[in-house]
Amino acid sequence: MDQCLGSDPKLARNLTLDDVILRFVAGWLMPSPWRNGVKRDAHTMACISRSRDSFDALIDYIRANLDQPLRLSDLEARSHYSRRALQYAFRQRLGATPKQWIREQRLRKAVAQLGQPSPKRLVSEIALDCGYRSLGHFSSDFKRLFGCSPSEMRGTS
Repeated sequence: MDQCLGSDPKLARNLTLDDVILRFVAGWLMPSPWRNGVKRDAHTMACISRSRDSFDALIDYIRANLDQPLRLSDLEARSHYSRRALQYAFRQRLGATPKQWIREQRLRKAVAQLGQPSPKRLVSEIALDCGYRSLGHFSSDFKRLFGCSPSEMRGTS
């Protein structure tokens, strides 16, 4: 190795041999997490855990605020995810875009409210309570997801 490094002093820097050697020595001196069956180090696991926690907190926030306008820009600011990362996280974890998932949660909340026997609330009140400002949009989204209108759903429950 000395002969190789002696021929060109820049070679070690270009090959980053000092980093390779330090990693080798550190790996040799410190017990490897791979040998103990641990696949990720503590720092990586903490980052993953923090990521899951922030996403889960965002989901909890959305569920608690389905009656409010939920813009993607607001969710970005609340979660500290970029728009792209937020869309990717929703696709990976929930199989939908944020807008699709929120719409479905609103409609499922509406189904639960429509199924309550008493007191009977107006469909328009339930739509507002589930974040819809337009009864027409509410009815068309509802029918698209469940195959019947909110009034028909109420009659079958």
